[in-house]
Amino acid sequence: MTRKKELMFLFFVSAIIIVSCCVEKPKVEKCTLSLCDCNCYPQGKTPEALDGKVCGINCLAEKGVTGCQFDNNSCKETYITENSSEKIASDYVVNAHTYRFDGYGLNHTKTAALKCPYCFLFSYEFKSRHSGYGDRSGQTLPQVVTEHLIDVSVEKGIVSGAVIDGKWDELHQKTAVGGPVKCEDDTDCEQADSKCADGSDPYHVCRNGTCATLTFVMDPCLASHVCPKGRWNQMTKGSCFILQNCAVTGCDDNSDTTTDQCVNQETRNEGCLYTVTAANVSRACSADSDCVPEQCCHPTACMNMGAKKPCNLLCTQVCEGPIDCGAGTCACVNGQCAVESAQYCDRDSDCSCGTDINSGQCAYGNKKYINETKQCPDYCSGIAGDKEIICENHKCTQAAKKLDCKTDSDCVPEQCCHPTTCINTGGKKPCTMLNGKFLCTQICSGPIDCGAGSCGCVNGKCAVESAKDMKAI
Repeated sequence: MTRKKELMFLFFVSAIIIVSCCVEKPKVEKCTLSLCDCNCYPQGKTPEALDGKVCGINCLAEKGVTGCQFDNNSCKETYITENSSEKIASDYVVNAHTYRFDGYGLNHTKTAALKCPYCFLFSYEFKSRHSGYGDRSGQTLPQVVTEHLIDVSVEKGIVSGAVIDGKWDELHQKTAVGGPVKCEDDTDCEQADSKCADGSDPYHVCRNGTCATLTFVMDPCLASHVCPKGRWNQMTKGSCFILQNCAVTGCDDNSDTTTDQCVNQETRNEGCLYTVTAANVSRACSADSDCVPEQCCHPTACMNMGAKKPCNLLCTQVCEGPIDCGAGTCACVNGQCAVESAQYCDRDSDCSCGTDINSGQCAYGNKKYINETKQCPDYCSGIAGDKEIICENHKCTQAAKKLDCKTDSDCVPEQCCHPTTCINTGGKKPCTMLNGKFLCTQICSGPIDCGAGSCGCVNGKCAVESAKDMKAI
């Protein structure tokens, strides 16, 4: 190489180095999701970091935000989509017991949007090299190609149900009882083993005409335990998980009835795990001033203020429960802190109608605040006498009376299986049938089953009449 060519080569290399050093490289930011507004900010610039706010919005559940990404020189939110939900569903099937054992040829056949936001039902078909379901290790299995259909429901990024061939509950690894059951509303799907104290069954619901089991639900059975913006998990009998940056904000829900733990730190699944404990809440008191709401958000009970932890939560701006928005107050009743409200009730017998003990005007509510000796007939029972005062959602309210009767033929059993009460035929809901038969156990239970009694009209009300009493007459 001549001296001239050597100098030209060195000049060319130097120019490349200078240009590469001077060209501005794309700036890569670390982004953080704010739990105050569910927006993404450069690290250290969230409202929490700048203003010292403490927030706890469940961005996944409320706005479908799954996280952040740095794109085109700005921080942007990533959302739950149908495609991302389908990926979650298909990954679940591939790694579930049945497919992992001997499945192959997974094919996505159908997608249906469910009623809740960011909720989808995905249908697939696949084949197995043997018959049966689940992990069949150690079993003697004939080698026979078996075709399967599986329906997978994904709710807000979480697999909430998976049923194979309408027979096998893949999520809980057990036989799907009775296969898919047709329904018109939630009452058609109720099961006695998950009744709450108020008689409701929050776990078994009607979805798209078929009974389904919800794994994650707001649980009225655990209403006294705080889980702000979260969902209790039925399978663990009293725990709830909330996605949030708990390494920064912490997890204290300020309730003596739960333990709090920050789990999955520094991952996209970081969040707070709240677990119900058997801790006793101090409610002893000597004066009303001793008592404060037990929970920080939408309280449902009262406790002694000396045992109350400071609240550092942001609550939704809605009126819920017996205390919110002036509905009630905490007071010392018979030495115990309790909710006291002119409308609060636990049962129908807590409610009455007459005149307000203070104003003297016609009113209905908790009987402690009502003068029952002074009646307002048209106000209390309606001009047509078709109204009554009942306790609904812990609030005394006026409602239409249940349909009355004139003859025995007006009355039928209220429940479809093992009935215990009677109702007017006009208020009877249709009973769900499968293959022409009612879905009831073949046992005699209650006052009507197997000829033990029947429905009749007694003093204008539908009631159970015992067969023994009828014989005596």
